[in-house]
Amino acid sequence: MNYADTLRMVSEYNVGSTIQQIAARNNLSYSTCYKLLKNNTTLRPMNFNKRRFNDTIIEDVIKLYTIDMLSSIDIAKLKNVNNNTILKWLRKNNIAIRNNVTAVKLQRKNRMVALRTETQFFCSSCKKLCDKTLFMESEILRLEQGVRHVGKCINCRYEKARDLHIQALCKVSSSNRTELSCTTCKLKNEYILTLSHTDVHQSHNEEIMTNFEGNNKLYYQAIVNDKIPIKDIIVECFNCNLLREYVNSFRIVGGQRYKLHQEAMLKICLHKDIPLECQHCRFNDPRVLTIQHMLGGGNLEVQKGTGTWQFYKNIITGIRQVDDLSILCYNCQHLHKIRRLNINA
Repeated sequence: MNYADTLRMVSEYNVGSTIQQIAARNNLSYSTCYKLLKNNTTLRPMNFNKRRFNDTIIEDVIKLYTIDMLSSIDIAKLKNVNNNTILKWLRKNNIAIRNNVTAVKLQRKNRMVALRTETQFFCSSCKKLCDKTLFMESEILRLEQGVRHVGKCINCRYEKARDLHIQALCKVSSSNRTELSCTTCKLKNEYILTLSHTDVHQSHNEEIMTNFEGNNKLYYQAIVNDKIPIKDIIVECFNCNLLREYVNSFRIVGGQRYKLHQEAMLKICLHKDIPLECQHCRFNDPRVLTIQHMLGGGNLEVQKGTGTWQFYKNIITGIRQVDDLSILCYNCQHLHKIRRLNINA
């Protein structure tokens, strides 16, 4: 062993590494490493590491274990001590030790959080780092706040639900002996078709919330498996479905929220010198027009702010700039979201 290697070993020892650790890293026996260090530096007492650990590091260990939620193995690596030493001192200070199942879950969580970057999150379904834009805006907010450590990308989240949705649409269309298109306007794009009730006393959304706890997947499965009658169910696009709700008084024209929405849209149209109509398909019924965020992030803006009402008021009063806003109908808004998020179609 040359002089440079000896100096490196001495510097490692002076930093805090033990003789056992240095010997293992350099493929030397303990006695050989001990002699080399003894001849080139002053050795610490045998109980120095233990005494130093008792006096200065125990509070830091407790903080890392209880607040930062690191595992005892990770703490042992940070402090250059044995895992059993960490566990012994935690028990001595009356700290509850996590069981193996909890420890494994926590280790997996810390690994997933460590993989995260500013522009990518870890998908719990496909087990890959996916671009931040492929996550729902509400989920991005929870991930950034630390409420959740993993989420599902859009492709994984909607893969099964989309298949069930299309199966349910085909089931209803075949039952009504019609082709897969909107019953009212004959639009054939399956990605903007939904299910609606012909019964004027029952709302489609109310049935899902009441009988299926708001879970669309359960509703689609019930239709596909013939568990609910489908004679009163028809296929409609989002625009026609929303107009039906207005006609059947499930939505009220003239309410305060409706008026704020209309005033906000007029403000955008005046600022941009455009007509009050969908800027893609030119549909001009104000009841089905929406405010579109051209760069995305609409839900996130509303959730981080004070809600939809305040969002409308900020547009009307000029507090919120409208250069990145436009007007789309519900159909085009949904298609825009699919294209922007690059959902596998």
